[in-house]
Amino acid sequence: MTISSDDFFDLVVDEDVWGGPSRTVETLNIGLLSSFGRAPDPEHTDPDVAVALLDLVRDDLTRSGTGKDPRLSDTQMRLAIRTLNQVMARAGQDFSLPFRDHASWKEWWLRQGAKNSYQARRNLLHDLFNAATENIENAEAPAPAPAPAPAPAPAPTEPHLTASATDQHRDELPVVQTTNHFYGPTQQVQTADTANMHASESEGSTGARTTLIWTIVGSVAGVISMVLAYLQVRG
Repeated sequence: MTISSDDFFDLVVDEDVWGGPSRTVETLNIGLLSSFGRAPDPEHTDPDVAVALLDLVRDDLTRSGTGKDPRLSDTQMRLAIRTLNQVMARAGQDFSLPFRDHASWKEWWLRQGAKNSYQARRNLLHDLFNAATENIENAEAPAPAPAPAPAPAPAPTEPHLTASATDQHRDELPVVQTTNHFYGPTQQVQTADTANMHASESEGSTGARTTLIWTIVGSVAGVISMVLAYLQVRG
């Protein structure tokens, strides 16, 4: 939140004691001005407040130095300059004026040879305030944001690991699919070998079953022969 020199004033309705129309007048907020000198304000930074106070004091000294009515009395100007010095010190800026109110300001510019020249008085104020205003405005500006850190480089590809993973996946595929994808024409050879192997296994199983059956038949025939021989002997 920014603050300006006008924020140090309140608008107050001034009633006419003789019954005439009321008027609105500016009144310096002494309490607000004093609070800035005692401690930092939670809603405004010290550089913000310092810029507003520099404008307030310089503008009022220009008024009194060029024949215009100032907004501040001598007492109020002393408070404003004292507060300005306190805020500038908190902001880390060296600042001081060679006078403390309107009366001492006039004495000073007379000693500087600016008796008959408004412009000479403005030049004096320029020398007193411009450098201080530039310094505090630079201190007020936020520092540029740091450049974003570069994104980390992608991890290098390790070909031997990638090939190993591919080979493992390939080994898990059926033989026919593998040969079809990777070996092309050799599929027929491998498929034929596989069929021959299955046929041999089938023939072996059939022969074993046939041998077992004949063995059982022979055993049964032997038992029958023994029974018949026994019956003949008994008869």
